[in-house]
Amino acid sequence: MNRMRAEVNGTEYTQSLASISRERKKLGTALVKGAMVVAMALGGVLLVTPQSVRADGHKLIGKACPDFKLPTPEGKTVSLSDFKGKVVLIDFWASWCKPCKEALPYLAKNYSSIKKQGVDIVAVNIDKSEDAMKSWLKDLGVSIPFAIGHDAAGKAVASKYQPPTMPSTFFCSKDGKVKHVAAGFFSNKIEKELKEGIAAAKK
Repeated sequence: MNRMRAEVNGTEYTQSLASISRERKKLGTALVKGAMVVAMALGGVLLVTPQSVRADGHKLIGKACPDFKLPTPEGKTVSLSDFKGKVVLIDFWASWCKPCKEALPYLAKNYSSIKKQGVDIVAVNIDKSEDAMKSWLKDLGVSIPFAIGHDAAGKAVASKYQPPTMPSTFFCSKDGKVKHVAAGFFSNKIEKELKEGIAAAKK
Protein backbone atom coordinates (compact mmCIF):
# COMPACT_ATOMS: atom_id res chain seq x y z
CA MET A 1 0.00 0.00 0.00
CA ASN A 2 2.78 2.45 0.92
CA ARG A 3 4.58 1.54 -2.29
CA MET A 4 1.44 2.32 -4.33
CA ARG A 5 1.08 5.68 -2.67
CA ALA A 6 4.74 6.46 -3.38
CA GLU A 7 4.30 5.56 -7.05
CA VAL A 8 1.14 7.69 -7.31
CA ASN A 9 2.84 10.61 -5.58
CA GLY A 10 5.85 10.22 -7.84
CA THR A 11 3.62 10.29 -10.92
CA GLU A 12 1.81 13.39 -9.66
CA TYR A 13 5.15 15.09 -8.96
CA THR A 14 6.44 14.30 -12.46
CA GLN A 15 3.20 15.55 -14.03
CA SER A 16 3.44 18.72 -11.92
CA LEU A 17 7.00 19.38 -13.14
CA ALA A 18 5.94 18.81 -16.74
CA SER A 19 3.04 21.20 -16.29
CA ILE A 20 5.30 23.89 -14.82
CA SER A 21 7.76 23.41 -17.70
CA ARG A 22 4.98 23.85 -20.27
CA GLU A 23 3.75 27.01 -18.56
CA ARG A 24 7.26 28.43 -18.50
CA LYS A 25 7.67 27.77 -22.22
CA LYS A 26 4.34 29.46 -22.95
CA LEU A 27 5.34 32.47 -20.85
CA GLY A 28 8.74 32.66 -22.54
CA THR A 29 7.16 32.53 -26.00
CA ALA A 30 4.66 35.23 -25.04
CA LEU A 31 7.44 37.49 -23.73
CA VAL A 32 9.53 37.04 -26.87
CA LYS A 33 6.56 37.80 -29.11
CA GLY A 34 5.70 40.81 -27.01
CA ALA A 35 9.25 42.11 -27.23
CA MET A 36 9.27 41.70 -31.01
CA VAL A 37 5.95 43.45 -31.48
CA VAL A 38 6.56 46.34 -29.12
CA ALA A 39 10.21 47.36 -29.00
CA MET A 40 9.81 50.88 -27.63
CA ALA A 41 7.15 53.55 -27.21
CA LEU A 42 8.22 57.18 -27.14
CA GLY A 43 5.93 60.15 -27.54
CA GLY A 44 3.20 57.98 -28.96
CA VAL A 45 5.49 56.51 -31.64
CA LEU A 46 5.09 52.73 -31.82
CA LEU A 47 8.28 50.99 -32.80
CA VAL A 48 8.40 47.35 -33.87
CA THR A 49 11.08 45.12 -35.26
CA PRO A 50 11.72 45.45 -39.03
CA GLN A 51 11.05 41.74 -39.50
CA SER A 52 7.43 42.26 -38.46
CA VAL A 53 6.85 45.35 -40.59
CA ARG A 54 5.82 45.74 -44.21
CA ALA A 55 7.43 49.12 -44.78
CA ASP A 56 6.18 49.16 -48.37
CA GLY A 57 2.65 49.10 -46.98
CA HIS A 58 3.08 52.15 -44.76
CA LYS A 59 -0.06 54.29 -44.60
CA LEU A 60 1.80 57.44 -45.75
CA ILE A 61 2.98 55.99 -49.05
CA GLY A 62 1.44 58.00 -51.86
CA LYS A 63 0.44 60.78 -49.47
CA ALA A 64 2.03 64.15 -48.71
CA CYS A 65 5.12 64.19 -46.51
CA PRO A 66 4.08 66.06 -43.35
CA ASP A 67 5.98 69.34 -43.13
CA PHE A 68 8.08 70.18 -40.09
CA LYS A 69 10.44 72.73 -38.61
CA LEU A 70 12.98 71.56 -36.05
CA PRO A 71 15.97 72.98 -34.14
CA THR A 72 19.42 71.75 -35.19
CA PRO A 73 22.43 70.97 -32.94
CA GLU A 74 23.99 74.20 -34.22
CA GLY A 75 21.11 76.29 -32.87
CA LYS A 76 19.52 76.88 -36.27
CA THR A 77 16.35 75.37 -37.73
CA VAL A 78 15.66 72.90 -40.51
CA SER A 79 12.33 72.41 -42.23
CA LEU A 80 11.11 70.11 -44.96
CA SER A 81 10.06 73.13 -46.99
CA ASP A 82 13.77 74.02 -47.29
CA PHE A 83 14.01 71.14 -49.77
CA LYS A 84 10.99 71.96 -51.87
CA GLY A 85 11.29 70.54 -55.38
CA LYS A 86 13.95 68.00 -54.33
CA VAL A 87 13.97 64.31 -53.55
CA VAL A 88 14.54 64.01 -49.81
CA LEU A 89 15.44 61.13 -47.49
CA ILE A 90 14.03 61.71 -44.02
CA ASP A 91 15.94 59.44 -41.68
CA PHE A 92 14.55 58.88 -38.16
CA TRP A 93 17.06 57.83 -35.50
CA ALA A 94 17.76 57.86 -31.76
CA SER A 95 20.76 57.55 -29.44
CA TRP A 96 19.36 54.36 -27.86
CA CYS A 97 19.10 52.71 -31.28
CA LYS A 98 22.05 50.33 -31.82
CA PRO A 99 21.62 49.98 -35.63
CA CYS A 100 21.71 53.80 -35.87
CA LYS A 101 25.40 53.64 -34.96
CA GLU A 102 25.91 52.01 -38.35
CA ALA A 103 23.13 53.67 -40.32
CA LEU A 104 23.97 57.34 -39.69
CA PRO A 105 27.71 56.96 -40.47
CA TYR A 106 26.79 54.97 -43.59
CA LEU A 107 24.59 57.79 -44.86
CA ALA A 108 27.30 60.32 -43.97
CA LYS A 109 29.95 58.33 -45.84
CA ASN A 110 27.76 57.98 -48.93
CA TYR A 111 26.18 61.42 -48.82
CA SER A 112 28.33 62.75 -51.66
CA SER A 113 27.19 60.06 -54.10
CA ILE A 114 23.59 60.38 -52.91
CA LYS A 115 23.74 64.15 -53.38
CA LYS A 116 25.03 63.70 -56.95
CA GLN A 117 21.80 61.85 -57.73
CA GLY A 118 19.85 65.00 -56.86
CA VAL A 119 18.85 63.64 -53.46
CA ASP A 120 19.23 65.30 -50.06
CA ILE A 121 19.00 63.96 -46.50
CA VAL A 122 17.45 65.23 -43.30
CA ALA A 123 18.10 63.22 -40.13
CA VAL A 124 15.41 63.52 -37.46
CA ASN A 125 16.44 62.60 -33.92
CA ILE A 126 13.69 61.54 -31.49
CA ASP A 127 15.57 61.55 -28.18
CA LYS A 128 13.73 63.21 -25.29
CA SER A 129 16.77 65.33 -24.51
CA GLU A 130 18.70 67.44 -26.99
CA ASP A 131 21.77 66.92 -24.78
CA ALA A 132 21.47 63.16 -25.26
CA MET A 133 21.45 63.68 -29.03
CA LYS A 134 24.49 65.99 -28.94
CA SER A 135 26.43 63.69 -26.61
CA TRP A 136 25.75 60.68 -28.83
CA LEU A 137 26.83 62.53 -31.96
CA LYS A 138 30.04 63.62 -30.22
CA ASP A 139 30.81 60.06 -29.11
CA LEU A 140 30.05 58.79 -32.60
CA GLY A 141 33.06 60.72 -33.85
CA VAL A 142 31.71 61.08 -37.38
CA SER A 143 31.09 64.34 -39.18
CA ILE A 144 27.49 64.47 -40.42
CA PRO A 145 27.34 66.51 -43.65
CA PHE A 146 23.54 66.81 -43.81
CA ALA A 147 20.95 68.55 -41.65
CA ILE A 148 19.88 67.10 -38.31
CA GLY A 149 16.71 68.17 -36.51
CA HIS A 150 15.72 67.36 -32.93
CA ASP A 151 12.15 66.12 -32.53
CA ALA A 152 11.81 65.90 -28.73
CA ALA A 153 10.48 62.42 -27.84
CA GLY A 154 9.11 62.16 -31.37
CA LYS A 155 6.05 64.21 -30.44
CA ALA A 156 6.10 66.81 -33.22
CA VAL A 157 7.28 64.93 -36.31
CA ALA A 158 7.64 61.19 -35.68
CA SER A 159 4.08 61.09 -34.35
CA LYS A 160 2.94 62.13 -37.83
CA TYR A 161 5.25 59.89 -39.82
CA GLN A 162 4.97 56.85 -37.52
CA PRO A 163 8.38 55.29 -38.33
CA PRO A 164 7.97 51.51 -38.01
CA THR A 165 11.33 51.04 -36.25
CA MET A 166 14.62 52.79 -35.57
CA PRO A 167 16.11 53.74 -37.87
CA SER A 168 13.51 54.29 -40.57
CA THR A 169 13.92 56.27 -43.77
CA PHE A 170 11.13 57.95 -45.73
CA PHE A 171 11.80 58.71 -49.39
CA CYS A 172 9.95 61.86 -50.46
CA SER A 173 9.52 62.83 -54.11
CA LYS A 174 9.97 66.26 -55.70
CA ASP A 175 6.25 66.89 -55.42
CA GLY A 176 6.40 66.18 -51.68
CA LYS A 177 4.91 62.69 -51.46
CA VAL A 178 6.11 59.60 -49.60
CA LYS A 179 7.10 57.04 -52.22
CA HIS A 180 9.01 54.46 -50.19
CA VAL A 181 9.77 53.58 -46.56
CA ALA A 182 12.83 51.62 -45.44
CA ALA A 183 12.54 50.03 -41.98
CA GLY A 184 15.66 49.17 -40.01
CA PHE A 185 19.28 48.98 -41.15
CA PHE A 186 20.83 45.87 -42.68
CA SER A 187 24.36 46.26 -44.09
CA ASN A 188 23.70 43.59 -46.74
CA LYS A 189 20.51 45.27 -47.95
CA ILE A 190 21.11 49.01 -47.59
CA GLU A 191 22.52 49.57 -51.11
CA LYS A 192 19.52 47.87 -52.69
CA GLU A 193 17.13 49.71 -50.35
CA LEU A 194 18.60 53.09 -51.24
CA LYS A 195 18.54 52.33 -54.94
CA GLU A 196 14.90 51.22 -54.85
CA GLY A 197 13.84 54.09 -52.60
CA ILE A 198 15.50 56.78 -54.70
CA ALA A 199 14.14 55.26 -57.92
CA ALA A 200 10.61 55.24 -56.45
CA ALA A 201 10.96 58.86 -55.28
CA LYS A 202 12.08 59.98 -58.73
CA LYS A 203 9.10 58.50 -60.60
